[in-house]
Amino acid sequence: MVERFSSLVRPPAGLDYFEYRNIQVHGIYPEDVVRAPRWARVAGQVEDFIGDDLLVAHNVPFDRSVIEQANTVCGLEPPKNKWVCTLRLSKAHLDLTSHRLPSVSAHLGLSPFQHHDASADAEAAAGILLALTDLLDITDLSKHVSVRRGRQN
Repeated sequence: MVERFSSLVRPPAGLDYFEYRNIQVHGIYPEDVVRAPRWARVAGQVEDFIGDDLLVAHNVPFDRSVIEQANTVCGLEPPKNKWVCTLRLSKAHLDLTSHRLPSVSAHLGLSPFQHHDASADAEAAAGILLALTDLLDITDLSKHVSVRRGRQN
């Protein structure tokens, strides 16, 4: 990992309610985002940051859907980047009772992290990918790219 980007996002009006359970999971309160930029601005920063790089997540369907839905609300196209899912890789190659992000990370000997903090989760997923590619001697990630709706992305 050579660069990091992180930003809170202020939800659009009408979608700006904070359910108690979600606050308990991620620790973000309404007052934390009151001065945060809207997604349309952050999406441009994210697009500039990721370019055409491969995206990595520990549950690609969830992460991809969040980005696609946020883009849809703002009238933006979703990123065309390809994705690799460390959850899928861990289930395919590691015999664990739990494939949750902290469990896989700990199993691979990675440093503990603040689970459900988006930046920490992203770094953990990247660490898992690096550890798995080393452990499994994966030199070509193209075989592990997430496929959706009949096309690779």
